[in-house]
Amino acid sequence: MALDRKLKKSNQAGAITPGFSADSIRSVGLRLGNIETSATVGIEGRIGWNLPNDFGSYPIRPGAENRPPSAAALRDGSPDAVTDVSRPTPGVHLFVTLEAKAVGYDFSLDGNLFQSSHSVSRRPWIAQAAVGISAQGLIAGHGFKLAVMHVYRTREFDEQLNNHSYGSIALSIEF
Repeated sequence: MALDRKLKKSNQAGAITPGFSADSIRSVGLRLGNIETSATVGIEGRIGWNLPNDFGSYPIRPGAENRPPSAAALRDGSPDAVTDVSRPTPGVHLFVTLEAKAVGYDFSLDGNLFQSSHSVSRRPWIAQAAVGISAQGLIAGHGFKLAVMHVYRTREFDEQLNNHSYGSIALSIEF
């Protein structure tokens, strides 16, 4: 069972906040299960042009949203825009996420819950940071979203030699 909640303040209705703006999105999560039991808290800051009114740009986590805005939502808001594909309102923004995680149990590190098995010395606290860029717009009349980011994560167990560092590219296209 996973419970993730993203909290975002927005004074704008619609799929995008037009023009140049910045926002922050807070998140909390609780996972209870035989694979992982943990709690997370995080924040994402975004700054850019035509920010999407969504739940953030970080696509690598349970419950993450990386759907593209619909083609109709990318119009400029004028009465003729719904039928005019020549005037989309594309957007691009930079984002930074910070997340802290308290882990009570992780099957991949702690081993079997009900009998003795292989395990490592798991660390109970994990920190993670990500930095990236995201863009949305129209391609051939279909909405798209592209997010490119780099993630830094602290060690998850004592025997681990280094912190994790990896990249991600996520492309979503509306059909």
